Amino acid sequence: MRVLITNDDGIRAPALPVLARCLADAGHEVLVAAPLEGYSGCGASIGSVSEGHRIRIHHVVLPGAEAIAAVAVDSPPAFIVLAAMQGRFGPAPEVVVSGPNSGLNLGPLVLHSGTLGAAVTAASNGLPGIALSTEKRPRFGYETASAFCARHLAAMIGAMGPVAALNINVPDLPAEQIAGVRQTRLAPRSLVGIVLLDDDAPIADQANQRLMRIELEHDHDRLLHRRWRSTIAGTDDTDAGAIVDGCISVTVVHGGLRHVDDRDLFAAWQPAH
Repeated sequence: MRVLITNDDGIRAPALPVLARCLADAGHEVLVAAPLEGYSGCGASIGSVSEGHRIRIHHVVLPGAEAIAAVAVDSPPAFIVLAAMQGRFGPAPEVVVSGPNSGLNLGPLVLHSGTLGAAVTAASNGLPGIALSTEKRPRFGYETASAFCARHLAAMIGAMGPVAALNINVPDLPAEQIAGVRQTRLAPRSLVGIVLLDDDAPIADQANQRLMRIELEHDHDRLLHRRWRSTIAGTDDTDAGAIVDGCISVTVVHGGLRHVDDRDLFAAWQPAH
């Protein structure tokens, strides 16, 4: 298949050549098109849209995957997907694989994920989309996620419904230590948090705020988080629960804008006749 690989960590992300090699070795025709800079947290944004706006595109060589075509695009990953589907980087892809992301995309945080945003953009336009994520600064996660995707890509596409994307989260473990694969739902809470902290160096009279991504098991609420992890371990069918148990989480995310509730919500509000 013709596979477009993109991400929200940028063209220099170390995960890109790992995934590209895995998919190319599996016999797929691979093109890497990733943002010139990082777009983490951009969701499905396509950036500022104005007629006549020019997009910078550079052909690049990925260290470790020199034989695989790659371009850096000065735009968010969702825009790159739309451009690729129009054939702007060569023949249009048959599937989009986004990631592997440096950082898990679980629970409510998926709303802001540029990794999933690219996959959902593909799905909403009729193209299979798969988002891969693993833990922050992983030792094994890139290789494990990439090998899993390459091995099961055809099966995953065959099992996906129309306008659906897959959000796949992979523990930072060697493949042989993965405890299993679960189809999951989104957790009500992620394993990470995004917070604003006071900066120690305010400018003039303005108090600066510093954004920080907190890995909950490593920071100030470690005890609370440990209790929560122990509560859900082995009993939870969410994406976060799968990661806690050392399993790969596969969550189906709808990529369309269809109406899913057939009830007439306004019936009770109509004037009496």
